This record gives sequence, C-alpha cells and structure tokens, in this order.
Amino acid sequence: MVSQWQFEPGVRDGVPSEFKVNVPFQFYAPFDQQVKAVFKRKVFLILPEPALAPKEFSGKLKVKKEAKPEFSPSLAGSKIDGKIKVDFVVAPAGTTVNPVFPEELRPEFIGPALRAIALTTYAPPLQNGKPVYVQATTTLRFMEEAREEAGGGDRRIPSPTCGPRETARTGPAHWTKTTREARAGEII
Repeated sequence: MVSQWQFEPGVRDGVPSEFKVNVPFQFYAPFDQQVKAVFKRKVFLILPEPALAPKEFSGKLKVKKEAKPEFSPSLAGSKIDGKIKVDFVVAPAGTTVNPVFPEELRPEFIGPALRAIALTTYAPPLQNGKPVYVQATTTLRFMEEAREEAGGGDRRIPSPTCGPRETARTGPAHWTKTTREARAGEII
C-alpha cells in the first residue's frame, strides 16, 4: 500500500536535499471485477445455495437468448477452429454465472467464450415453484465463417492474465475446476 511506504531523506553531497520522485504505476482490477464492468453484472459469484445437478432438476432449461461466440480476428485466415466445453450455473433470474472451462483451450477463445456464455439467458429455472440454481454444460463451436454470423457488437473481454496480482481463482487454474466440484458458498 502506498500509505505504508517510507522514504529516507534525500542527500546530495552529504547534505539533505529536496528531490522530485516519479514512480510509474500500473493498476489492474481483479479479473472478475473487469468482467463485471464489461457485462454490468456479476458473472462470478458465491452461490447462496448449492446448484442443482441436471439430474436433480425436474424441468428442462430453456434458452431465451443464445449468444454465439465470435471468432477472434487474430485467427483470421488461420483455418483454426475448435469446440469448447463450458460448465456454468443458470441463476434463478435466468442469467448465467460462474463459467468454467474444464478443458484446456486456446487463449484466443477465452474472451469470446466467456462473452457468449455471459450474454446467453435462460427462462428462470423453477423447482416445485421455487427459483433455483441449476448446473449446466454446453459446447461452443468456433469457426471462421461464424464470425460474420455472430454480430452483436464489439465488447472486449479482459485477458485472464490481466495483472501481476492475479490469484488462482481468477486465472486459468480457476477455470479448470468443474462446477460439480464446487460447493455452495465457494467462488469457482
């Protein structure tokens, strides 16, 4: 913390002297806060109750609005495509939270995959008339020709390696933990 810094008096030729000090800084908000700023809502959160496994949920999740992943312009002409499995939780309001990538993926796919999941909405899941959290999994397909179909603006997702103070829960190690391994009250 800056408030805890201590400086020794400046000395020139053994005499105390005044010096102007310039210290450059680069501050980074934690990754989950950067994502919150982009989507104007929490995407990573602590669940107040355990999410139901798909087998425990008596209904069927219904997609209201599906967002397709955008193909990264940095891969244009590369003929690289891929499929990405994403585990996430559908919240009682129908929003998606706590996306997890259980398999390793190309760094160029992380932002667009996160964007696609965060912008997808579902009909609010109800179990016995009560709103519930439900675990879900989907597979996103990345293809160069899909870039034009995706449309939907130019929201930039921060890089998961966004700063020197990155913690295990905000980086790729965090994303490899599956939703099934998470417990209620745990940030995944």
